Parts: sequence; C-alpha cells; structure tokens
Amino acid sequence: MNNLGTFYVPRESWVHRADPRVKLLLVAALWAVLLLRQSFDITLAVLLLLHALHLAARLPRENIGFIWKAFLPMLILIPLLWSVFSGVGAPLSVLGFLRVYPQGAMRGMLLALRLVSMAFALFLWLYTTEPGVMLVGLVKLNIPYPWVLVFSMALHYIPAVQALYHSVSEAQQARGLRLEGGGFQRLRRMMPILVTVMIGGLRMTDQLTRALEARAFGVKGVRRTYLREVRFRPADYAYLAMILLGTAALLMIQVG
Repeated sequence: MNNLGTFYVPRESWVHRADPRVKLLLVAALWAVLLLRQSFDITLAVLLLLHALHLAARLPRENIGFIWKAFLPMLILIPLLWSVFSGVGAPLSVLGFLRVYPQGAMRGMLLALRLVSMAFALFLWLYTTEPGVMLVGLVKLNIPYPWVLVFSMALHYIPAVQALYHSVSEAQQARGLRLEGGGFQRLRRMMPILVTVMIGGLRMTDQLTRALEARAFGVKGVRRTYLREVRFRPADYAYLAMILLGTAALLMIQVG
C-alpha cells in the first residue's frame, strides 16, 4: 500500500490508461468465469493472466505479495477443513480414528484458488484506477452518486485508518507499551492504541463533514462537474472486444 491512504499505485502503463469501466467489466467477466467454470485448468489460467496483468501494470511485487499474504490462512484452512468434513470421495484412515478425504481437499484447494483469483481481479482494478477517475466511471454507469461516494470514501479511509493504527501502535510501543499475552490481557493493553485510533477516526469524520459541506454535497438542483472526464478511447473498444471474446471462449471451452 502507498502512503496516500488509497489502494491506487500511480504508474505509466496501458493498464492504468484503460477506461475504469473496461477494467470493471474485466473484473465482472473473470468473476463470472470463476463462478461458472469450476475447473483447475481455467482457474490457474485466470490466475496466471491476472499475474501477467499486474506485472504489465508495473505494480510493485510487494503489492502482489500483499494479496497472497492476506489470503494465505484461507489457502491453508479451506482445503484442510474440506479434507476432514466434506465427505467427498473415498476416505483415508489417519491415526486410526481420523478420516481424511483427498478429493475433498482438492475441491477445497480449487475453491481457495478461485477466491484468490477473484481478489486479484478486484485489486487489479483498485491498484490501477485513480480514485477520482473510478468515481466518475461508476457515475457514468448510472450508479447513484451518493452510493459511489460512500464506496470511494471506504476505499480511501480503510487504508488510512489501518495506517493510523500501525503508526500509533509503533509510537506506543516505542514509549514502553508491551503487547505480549493473549485474550483479554492483550485487549486491555491495546486500549491506549484503540482510544487514540478512535479519536483520530472522529477527527477524520469531522474533516470529511466540513469538506462535503464546502462542496455543497446534497444540494438539490445543482449540476455536478468533474475535474477529469472519462471517455472511451479506440484502445478501450479493442480491450472491450477482447474481454467479451475471451470470456465467451472460456465459458464455452470444454475442459476434460
């Protein structure tokens, strides 16, 4: 994540220059393929395509690693649970009393990889689309402006609050705060951090409220204008055609 409190990573690439609506269509198309075609081959192909697009966008490797790190517990937990509780296929006896289902573990791994692929598709859109341009693109899809604004602010302030938490935690630990232990003991020791983050969140809310009032948000009969307009370029029409044709091919292809 960058220091601006958003997921957006500024780079010069054709992925960044693509229309935000085209990239959102790509996300929807890949999600549809992953949900409708439950196949290892197609899932791995989509995952490789998304990695190639992340690299084509010249995104830092730590951003790709962030997604894998965030979903690593799920990649371990889902196949493990499916191998024990799914009841799919012939079971194997382990330790004399535990039954493990290898076929269930494979299905769990497929499910986990599909969820990771869906996350990569979504983060490709977030990493390569400037927040203001993203907002205008969603409005041009006839989504109500207040809904789009709430979505945009959530994308902005979730990383901002996370960064505030980390900075406050490091500052408190530098002053001698010890966070060892677990359960209620750790929660009690974290209270100075949580209180500070809560106060910081209230300050952000007050600043946001003043900013919205200064921009006449919610005033009736006012025509809203945008600093940057979003228009389809010839390249965007080509991307759109490739997405539609590629999606149709992946949905129609027969996988053995």
